[in-house]
Amino acid sequence: MEIARKLRAKGHPADVVDEVVARLVELELISDVRFAEGFVRSRLQRGQGPLRIRAQMRDRGIGDQLADDILTETGEFWQCKAEQAREKRFGKGHPSERTTWGRQARFLSQRGFPGDVIYRVLGQMHD
Repeated sequence: MEIARKLRAKGHPADVVDEVVARLVELELISDVRFAEGFVRSRLQRGQGPLRIRAQMRDRGIGDQLADDILTETGEFWQCKAEQAREKRFGKGHPSERTTWGRQARFLSQRGFPGDVIYRVLGQMHD
């Protein structure tokens, strides 16, 4: 859990942290699922894609199964999110030059969108 990691990093004894976190979970005051859902919501608002969000979730100790459950969306959903991120950064017009296309593709890739989504959003460049 993220809270346990943060408490240990501040120097609190691991056994005390584990005991307190276990009690909070037992009382349903903290939840990995609620944390993960809120985390994904905040990252979506920042225009991040599923690959980057998943990596950040893993860094915070969220298991792959929980990440899969929360990040499972349709291709259309991720395409819409990628288009929103692209439009916010570059405006409404789609790239007509190879260099512009590459810059926008790199931007979306760095945001964590997979290649197939990027190609659907930007379209294929024709010579």
